[in-house]
Parts: sequence; structure tokens; C-alpha cells
Amino acid sequence: MAAAPTIYQKKLAQRRATADIDRLAKIYQKDLLDLADTQQDAFTKYLEEDKKRMAPYEAAMRQYADVSVPAYQAAMQQFVAQSERDDAAQAAYRNKVAQFQATLDEVRANPTEKVDARQSREGRDLLFEIDGRKYTEAMLPANYSIKDTPRQVTSKDKFGRPVTSTVIDKTVMRNREVPQFAEQAPQRSSASAPSPPPVPTPPPRGASFDNQPFAKRRDELSETLTREVDERKAAKKNVVMRRLGRGIMGA
Repeated sequence: MAAAPTIYQKKLAQRRATADIDRLAKIYQKDLLDLADTQQDAFTKYLEEDKKRMAPYEAAMRQYADVSVPAYQAAMQQFVAQSERDDAAQAAYRNKVAQFQATLDEVRANPTEKVDARQSREGRDLLFEIDGRKYTEAMLPANYSIKDTPRQVTSKDKFGRPVTSTVIDKTVMRNREVPQFAEQAPQRSSASAPSPPPVPTPPPRGASFDNQPFAKRRDELSETLTREVDERKAAKKNVVMRRLGRGIMGA
């Protein structure tokens, strides 16, 4: 007849069971740490691959910001400056045209101008001195003419009576030169406004880091630990129950 387990045997079995569970817990903790390291390695590799994937885009953005945009801004400044110079030249030309037209209109309204010509007589000829030379009315240069202005003069005859007569005042007139405008209109620059540089297009969004396999593995480790602990507890319980049963039957 088997003897009932002693208190020492029960405590020894309990210590063995506890030691076994502690060992399983340590294994579980080590597996978790290993899994965390594996996950970190995978995430680091993911970041490196994502960095490689984004590298061409980031290089293009640096080229865009450091080279393309400044070049565009400089070209645009040159275009604006040239446009302003063209506008100023056009405005100056229009002002000259307006001044010319005003002068032309004035000349057309007053085609002749008075010449300060000294008059003198030599015999019966009335002479007009122009630029140091004397001319009769018939011999005036082609662009000169005489303007006759009648004027009433009152005098007295030998009997003292007033007598009115007409005197012709002669004024030398010169044909005014019709102004000419030969300046050509300035041409605007043919350069067109520069186009802004295209902004680099980012690559398609990459897949997010997949944590599911690692979460699944942690669940599996937890489930395994729980199952093995429960199995050991149940086995130990069965051993104790069998021993108790044999002890009762042998009493």
C-alpha cells in the first residue's frame, strides 16, 4: 500500500512546478526580447529602403530649391527689367511723336514767320537786307516773300486841309520749315516671360511598416506560455490527485 505524500514531498513538488514555470517565463521573456530585436532590425531596414526610395525625389527638390528657383527668379527679374525699359522707350517715343505733332500743327497753322529785315532805298528801289545781303522784292530768295499791310495815313495838303491816303507797309516773311520726323518706333524685346520650373513630383507613397507578423508572433508566444503553464499545473494537479487517491485507498 503506497503511503500518502508527505508535506515535504508536496512542497518539493510545488517547488519543482514553480521552478519549471519560472523557466518557461524566462524563455518567454527571452523570446520577447529576441522578437523586439528582430522587429527593430526589420524597421531599420524598412527606413533605409524608404530613404533610398525617397533619395531621388529629395535630390530633385534640392536642385529645384537651390538651382531652378533662383535661376527662374533671376530670369524673371531680367524680363521685368527689360519690359520696364521697353515701356520707358515706348513712352519716350510717344512723347516725341506728340511734341512733333504739336509743332507740325503749329507750323501748318502759321506757315510763315516775320523776318527782321532792314529796309532802305537806292534810287527808286526798295531794298530788304537779309543775312547781310540786300534784295529787291523781285529778287528775294525762294523761301521769302513780302507781306503787304495797308495802313491809312492822314496828312494836310498845301491849304492845310486833312488828306487821308493809304500807305502799304511791307514786311519780309519767311516760309517756316515743315518739321520732319524720321525716328523709328522702338521695338519691344521678343523675349517672353520665363516659365516657372516644374516642381518635382514625389514618388508614390510607400507601404507602411507591417507590424502584424510581430504582433502575431507575440500573441503566439503568450498563448504558448499560457498553454504550457496550464498544462504543467494540470499535470501536477493530476499527480497530486493520484497520490491522494492511492493514499486514501490504502488506508
